[in-house]
Amino acid sequence: MELIDGTRSIDDILKLSDFDFFETCRTIYGLLSAGLLVRPEKPLERKKSTSDITEYKNLGIAFYKTDMYDEAEREYNKILEIDEQNAEALYYLGLIELMRNNLDAAQQRLMASYEQDAKTSVLINLGYIALRMGSYDEAIESLIKAKDAEPENTKVNGNLGIARYMKGDFNDAITLLSDVIDSSPEVISPYIYLGMAYYKKGETDKARAELEKALSLDAKFDGADEARKVLENI
Repeated sequence: MELIDGTRSIDDILKLSDFDFFETCRTIYGLLSAGLLVRPEKPLERKKSTSDITEYKNLGIAFYKTDMYDEAEREYNKILEIDEQNAEALYYLGLIELMRNNLDAAQQRLMASYEQDAKTSVLINLGYIALRMGSYDEAIESLIKAKDAEPENTKVNGNLGIARYMKGDFNDAITLLSDVIDSSPEVISPYIYLGMAYYKKGETDKARAELEKALSLDAKFDGADEARKVLENI
């Protein structure tokens, strides 16, 4: 009875109830049958409750982490109905679009999130999306901002090194990727792009060493076949 306040739907009550789905439904049916509940002729305007947002966030992240993107999207959209500028909801809606490979939509959502809360994680993802879109200057701009905020962040430095490589700034790429390998030698991608940067510069011995390290860590990573082809040509 405490959950039934005239504004919550049955779906809302099912989510908030301490009872399981069937027990909650049976209780609601019993209350209706006893005449203790009636359907309002005109539902009251929904309250913009902080507790509602918290519940939607909890459900949204649970759905997102289990790859249930449609369900997660539904919960985060409910948050935007209450708070249209909620940075967290915009962020995860951006990630959902990224997982669907909708890069333009993902970029728009993440930029809207960053306007509300300038987090490094948003910049990292914006940089990654720009890389995927071939906008290397834009990627570098986002990742430099992220590096200014977190200079030792491995993902930031790794992605920035890759962006520098893609743009053809091989010396900068080598410096960044070498630093990432020193701090996180278990990460594979820096070896690949470092090897390719050396290869582009004609430093074949160094290229061979880095690509062989990558293959020794994992022989099936994305780009492994390309790495082998380069090694064959050295």
